[in-house]
Amino acid sequence: MQDRGETFLSTATVRETIENHYQLLPTTETTLGPSRYYRMADSQSRIGFISPHSHNFCGACNRVRVTAEGRLLLCPGK
Repeated sequence: MQDRGETFLSTATVRETIENHYQLLPTTETTLGPSRYYRMADSQSRIGFISPHSHNFCGACNRVRVTAEGRLLLCPGK
């Protein structure tokens, strides 16, 4: 089994990597979920970041996901 710590990339690291190529502008857009959205300055593209490890949002999360093993999780942070 692989240790998640070996493959973990923080939202800040991912955002910095993207911002090396594209300017990201924070928005107030919401889908009523835990994502924090940014717009690309030169297009209509939008990207949302979910940061369960650094911004605990489990109490307000309305998302579910299925793991590679087939388990249903009610929150990406769990």
